[in-house]
Amino acid sequence: MKSRRWLSLGVLTLVLIVWGVRFCASRRRSQSVAAQIMLKCQQAYDEITSYRGTTVVHFLSRFSSPETTQARIVFKRPNKICIEATDATGDPVLIISDGREVWIRWPVYGRVDGEETRRKKESIARVISGFSGPTRGATFTIPAILLKVRGSDIVWGAWKGKRFLEFHAGGAKIEGKERVLGKVCYRIVSRESADRLTIFWIDTKTFLLVQMREEGKTPKGRPYIDTETFRIERLNMALDDQLFHRE
Repeated sequence: MKSRRWLSLGVLTLVLIVWGVRFCASRRRSQSVAAQIMLKCQQAYDEITSYRGTTVVHFLSRFSSPETTQARIVFKRPNKICIEATDATGDPVLIISDGREVWIRWPVYGRVDGEETRRKKESIARVISGFSGPTRGATFTIPAILLKVRGSDIVWGAWKGKRFLEFHAGGAKIEGKERVLGKVCYRIVSRESADRLTIFWIDTKTFLLVQMREEGKTPKGRPYIDTETFRIERLNMALDDQLFHRE
């Protein structure tokens, strides 16, 4: 009886070891595929010479009303950009850069010092990240990807100094495919920490983003869901440089 019992335990142990090895291998494959898709997404944006599109953000948080913001983005490589957005209160935000200087128009500035428009020597990376809060990310995600912004360009230590999609490629895993806005998309999940994860829906044909959702907690510990939808109007068209300049 003892020999049979030990034999059964040995077989069970072997089965568990084999299952564990297969599970780990499957998880590694999922992460490897997800990382490849994320980096292909980054490459697809890097190959764009000009971009016109709109980002719409829906922000939900416990104990607060739903918020909707949006940003219309026009971009010309390598670093010219025009962003017409609305913040969480509905105020208009205008950010324009010719690659050297940045012009910003926001009513909040006028309420503080009487002048709504400011001209800054500050980098466009810091400007768009600074408006990420008021616009719930509408002015940030696509511009940061197109402008090849690194974490070190905005806040020391952010994204471990990497680019946005490159950072999320590490440890990401693929959870199959879903249809979003009429497009078949890869569903990629990146867990930044125990309290925050980001889900990316990437077009299986173009490898461009269709939608992104971040789930986490506010600084006060309140759960939130931030969903960004990306609608591309046109790519790789001719654009006049005057669009990105203000006197």
